[in-house]
Amino acid sequence: MKPTESEPTNKEIVIGTWNIQSGRSTRLETALRALSIVGVDLCFLTETKLTNGIHTRFSLGYRVLATNAMSHHQGGVALVYKESPYWQVESSVLHGPNVISAVIVSGNSRFGIVGAYIPPADTTTSMYITTALARFPNRKVILVGDLNLDLDSIETERDMEIANILATSGLLDMHCHFKSGGRCRRPATWHHKRKGKVINSRPDY
Repeated sequence: MKPTESEPTNKEIVIGTWNIQSGRSTRLETALRALSIVGVDLCFLTETKLTNGIHTRFSLGYRVLATNAMSHHQGGVALVYKESPYWQVESSVLHGPNVISAVIVSGNSRFGIVGAYIPPADTTTSMYITTALARFPNRKVILVGDLNLDLDSIETERDMEIANILATSGLLDMHCHFKSGGRCRRPATWHHKRKGKVINSRPDY
């Protein structure tokens, strides 16, 4: 096969994102076991709360690359993936405590992927997301994670800033392609009351 030729394959890659709330103690391994059972190839785990580089690097067939969270109480992202003869993960970069970017290569095809977690009151992670997306100016890119906002209900300057970053990067909201049961009604799957106001969020896609 010539170096310029792409090896044909019909193998699909299953990509996911999951807020595991904590990857400390044995919770990271528990999450990897669950991902393996459902057949996920690559996943961004959010709110891992891993610090000081103390975490599993390889388990249950998954390689693990994790950021250092600001504290063991909040934040942190991990990129976990299985090695495959059909595609490879290259050029992984950590952007601060809550963002990771990488390149997925399959034959001649290359596309960027960014995983991010934005804490509810955070105003700095959006800068790291911008930097990560800027790695792929002429390449298809996927952004996954937990942004803690509803793109259908922009209410604060923080929400507007994040929405503008996504729009100027040419990203499309894929939420409607992931039905949460019945018809696609864009339901909120998380909510709580904060300062007398109900705050809600959609699924983490």
